[in-house]
Amino acid sequence: MNSLDEEPGKVIGILTEDSRLFFDLVKEFRKRKLAFRSLIFGERTPMDIGVILTSQADIGRINFNKVVVIDHLDIYMGIRKAFQELSGMKPFEEMIIGVDPGKEPGIAVLSNDVLIESHKARGQMKCATIILHMLESYSYEKSKLRIGHGAPQSRDEILNLVADAFDTVEIINEFRTTKLTNNAESDVDAAINIARSGRCIRTLP
Repeated sequence: MNSLDEEPGKVIGILTEDSRLFFDLVKEFRKRKLAFRSLIFGERTPMDIGVILTSQADIGRINFNKVVVIDHLDIYMGIRKAFQELSGMKPFEEMIIGVDPGKEPGIAVLSNDVLIESHKARGQMKCATIILHMLESYSYEKSKLRIGHGAPQSRDEILNLVADAFDTVEIINEFRTTKLTNNAESDVDAAINIARSGRCIRTLP
């Protein structure tokens, strides 16, 4: 997931007295290189804070217009909800997930042509798990999967696992979407290009 610049209303704040939740959130933010700020009860909320993450036990103590309650069992869902609040797009009119199939599939999420997050998955099952979790985490009116036509075995396995969860599924011609490099970002870049591509070969029923 991409980090946001620290401008007014564009940083996530963490405000909770639940020490386990606090350290789990900080660990996740640092691992993913996301911008955040640790807050203290009783102190004024900084101007750059756009949304506050907290626990169910602490929600009644927070006077702020955008607050997301985090569940210990699914921290990353809460982080996704917080980033959607920051984006100002809730719900997304249409959420598009692009996938570059292969041994390590690339995944990219777009709305209004804005990149929301991207990943590289270790295998088809992990790819499907990430995709289904995205669909569960975000709020949207319509969902579309765009998946590259290459690597047919990987492509079909992913489709079998996730296609029914989408409103629309498109098979995309990967020509000019995949970079001819072996770096770790090439699959993600290809997924972004696939998500943005209009080169649909086939739409699944």
